[in-house]
Amino acid sequence: MIELTLPWPPTINHAKHFWRGRVVTSKAARDYRTEVKVAVMEKAPGIDLGEARLEVHIQAFPPDNRKRDLDNIQKVLIDALQAAGLFKDDSQIDYLGVTRAVKVDGGMVNVQISEKHCPDKLEPATDPMKEMNAIDARLRKKWPERYRDDC
Repeated sequence: MIELTLPWPPTINHAKHFWRGRVVTSKAARDYRTEVKVAVMEKAPGIDLGEARLEVHIQAFPPDNRKRDLDNIQKVLIDALQAAGLFKDDSQIDYLGVTRAVKVDGGMVNVQISEKHCPDKLEPATDPMKEMNAIDARLRKKWPERYRDDC
């Protein structure tokens, strides 16, 4: 598991803007990527999770008591971690949890990243086709005139 304490990220609302008909990453978002890259090089040098399936837990310590949507900090933070080289693509993240913590001057986020240790795909508890066939058999038995095979 990798644990990092990082500065408070800019919100997604301030991360991109339009300039001459193009979407451009803001200076605040570029500066944040640089800060995260430096923090990763200091605290987790040489770590590369490659293409592993990941779980990410974020504790968000806001800089003040204003109302904030926690989902607005996720994208910039995850993109900065990807740009720092911790993982190849944010589509590798199968679990993303964010918890609001107490106010801290300047704000910060505590991020825990670990490899996912469960099956790649969640399987249904029962076989859906087996259930459908059982239902079909019950209906054929109950109303044989509706389920004739010679039609």
